[in-house]
Amino acid sequence: MSRSGLIDKALELYRHHLDNTHGGFLTRQVDKRLCNSRYKRRPPGSHHWSEDIAAEFLQRQGLVLLVTNYRNRTGEIDLIMSDDQTLVFVEVKQRRDSQFGRPEESVDIAKQAKLRRTAASYLQRNDRLQSWTCRFDVVAITGSPHAPVCRWIQNAFH
Repeated sequence: MSRSGLIDKALELYRHHLDNTHGGFLTRQVDKRLCNSRYKRRPPGSHHWSEDIAAEFLQRQGLVLLVTNYRNRTGEIDLIMSDDQTLVFVEVKQRRDSQFGRPEESVDIAKQAKLRRTAASYLQRNDRLQSWTCRFDVVAITGSPHAPVCRWIQNAFH
């Protein structure tokens, strides 16, 4: 199948999903076989410029940075921050533009479940934080490092 055929098929699957979920924000399912990329992924645990921008953006909003790139065997959380007595687990997503969808749409159900498991593991290792309220936020960044546009989605999922 040609590249344009794969893109058409992916768009068809996405439209079908939206029709069946009434728009389903942050619930997009993608057939991984249609997403073979010629680009190499960053090694696990490596840092991306978008995480620095997101951390700085959230700190300007009053959050306090606790941990960057927390990793364990269950997964990785880009940023862990505090907002008063609320522990905020932040997933940062970046795209140059929205041609293939908004960055936040890539936080699908499987990614949400992985983030929940990783957050639970973090809380088990940090007894003093177990009484805090927790939430999951997404910072979606479009553009380049020189002209980023940040969207902060609080309580993106539960």
